[in-house]
Amino acid sequence: MSTVDLVTCESEPIHIPGRVQPHGALLAVSEPDGVVVQASANCADLLGLPELPLGRPLADVLGRDLTAALAAPDPRPLAPLPVSVGGRAFDVIAHRHAGRLIVELEPAGGATTDPDRLVRFTLANLRNGLHLQPFCEVVAREVRALTGYDRVMVYRFDPDWNGEVYAEVKREDLEPFLGLHYPASDIPAQARRLYHLNLVRHLPDITYASSALVPELDPGTGAPLDLSHAVLRSVSPIHVEYLKNMDVAGTLTISLLKDGRLWGLVACHHYAPLFLPYRVRAACESLGVLVSLQLSAKQDAEDLRCRAAAQERLGRLAAALVGDDPVAVLAERPDELIGLTRAAGAAVVSGGRVTLAGATPGAEQAARVAQWLRDGNRGEYDTHALPAAVPGTDPATASGLLAVPLGGGDYLLWFRPELIASVRWAGDPHYKRVVTGPNGPRLSPRGSFTLWREEQRGKSEPWGACDRDAAHTLHEMVLTALARRGAGLEAEARRRDDFLAAVAHELRNPIAPIQNAAQLVRMSAGGNAVAARAADMIERQTGALRRIVEDLLDASRAGQGKLRVDLVPLDLAPLVRAAVEDARAALEANGIALAARTPAAPVRVRGDAVRLRQVISNLLTNAGKFTDRGGRVTVALGADATAASLSVADTGIGIAAADLRRVFQAFAQSEGSLERSREGLGLGLALVRSIAELHGGSASAASDGPGHGTTFTVRLPLDTSAP
Repeated sequence: MSTVDLVTCESEPIHIPGRVQPHGALLAVSEPDGVVVQASANCADLLGLPELPLGRPLADVLGRDLTAALAAPDPRPLAPLPVSVGGRAFDVIAHRHAGRLIVELEPAGGATTDPDRLVRFTLANLRNGLHLQPFCEVVAREVRALTGYDRVMVYRFDPDWNGEVYAEVKREDLEPFLGLHYPASDIPAQARRLYHLNLVRHLPDITYASSALVPELDPGTGAPLDLSHAVLRSVSPIHVEYLKNMDVAGTLTISLLKDGRLWGLVACHHYAPLFLPYRVRAACESLGVLVSLQLSAKQDAEDLRCRAAAQERLGRLAAALVGDDPVAVLAERPDELIGLTRAAGAAVVSGGRVTLAGATPGAEQAARVAQWLRDGNRGEYDTHALPAAVPGTDPATASGLLAVPLGGGDYLLWFRPELIASVRWAGDPHYKRVVTGPNGPRLSPRGSFTLWREEQRGKSEPWGACDRDAAHTLHEMVLTALARRGAGLEAEARRRDDFLAAVAHELRNPIAPIQNAAQLVRMSAGGNAVAARAADMIERQTGALRRIVEDLLDASRAGQGKLRVDLVPLDLAPLVRAAVEDARAALEANGIALAARTPAAPVRVRGDAVRLRQVISNLLTNAGKFTDRGGRVTVALGADATAASLSVADTGIGIAAADLRRVFQAFAQSEGSLERSREGLGLGLALVRSIAELHGGSASAASDGPGHGTTFTVRLPLDTSAP
């Protein structure tokens, strides 16, 4: 197929056909004088007029009252306006465009659809928790019930404007189209533009003989009348042939938009002519708008879940990136790295060395991809068709690429496999018959819809905004970590603490918007249990992230000597009892028994109540994390002559003797599997020791070894000034 042919097809002026469908009549009126300057040739016969009303005031044709109503700044919301002309009842639909009032008349028809049905459908789907595909199937079913069409499909576009029949409800004897894919050329760009402008398009009978506009050109402009917004606009002959090839006699199309972009269509086919009154089409338009809103809500909720999960992973990676070699740290955490962008595999290309994780191409191919990125001076980069950009890349493992530079020519690469080995297409997408008509060569649609299988090689699922944003954040975190590597332990510690504070602030920024969005999801959920559970999950994740952020900030302050305590006289016993009760529900929900022994007499110390509460909470959280269902946690508070003693003992996994000396070090789990397997950051116990020491006390750990539980003890000086 030649480029000239494609350009001819893409440039077909379908918005100015100069003709209308003959079941209605069109009048173009100049303003402000209200004179008819163009009319469809069928106007006189359809309206029972002796001749075309050219040059006559519109009021002479439609009456003064209706003409006065059309003087509204925007007459579209008034449609349909009833009028009787020549003894026949019509619905009037009007709009203004390009300096003309365009008035269309269709035979009046009573709406057979119960409007309450539409309302019930909409409200039901606002409450339900259907995922996208079953939701679209319900949409197709309801539209068929509203309109009576033989086949109703929800057709969605991919990023390249190819289409897929995503949901379908049909007459039982019809061949299914569900799952069929169609090339982008079947609905070219100018047709998609009109679908965006006109949310509903109706073609009652494809065998119609169109009615020409008289005169052909607008007398005032000398140009064809722009019918982009006209409901009667004649359809492209190419589209008509396309429908004939499917034996379709009548159609209705409802546009579905997401974020102002054409997402898909509700395409209705009938195998006999079928005229829908304007009121039914208006109901369909309202339905399309409401469905579009639901599409946005459902996909936005999925995006929120993705971002909350990514923030959790970034928090754990941030804690690990303070080590000596941040790039090496990434290679040591393949699950976090791959899960961050929902990839199948990842590669760290650093210093001529390639470290692979998950499903990836070989090291040589990964190195070649990194070299291609370097040669093109490419920074952050993503594609879902890598083999087309880098020939020779294995499509089975590397059809998709998301890449971020790590500095010094190093790269972090994420890979996705080929999404589908073959796609079902309705016919050959590369074949269209070229015909010669009065306006020159045109591309016409294929004459057969026999299923044609085409291998779709070298394309992956596209990367989403959530994936790209997570990769960008990790990129910034790694660069920040690398910049903070220095000479000297004191300087290194200072840089680490600065980094922790910066990362904590970066991670804290998304928390409030995510929590607000979760609250909006909950408020709009009504009785929808699925949506409520999704909101609960998001709030739990953001709550966990908030605790991570606070631990990071405290660790930063402790490392810089900026962690402060406000020491005042207090009784430790009620503080311990309150913290125990706060932790009880979470522990018991995990099948862990919690017991506490506190003396009736006051245990007086000089302390910071908020920080001491944090100590107790961290110890209980740690005990719960490493104690399995059926275990027990015991809290005991006592005092001797000089110090208060708080112990938290568990029956959990225990600690090897070699590890006891390092359990209070920040990020201790980065060197072993003890806490990392339980998804901890290793900050909680480090903060326990820091806070205890700021009180003039100490923290210690004891265990008889793996499988024998652990006891943590905090000792604080008694308040000798107390009576």
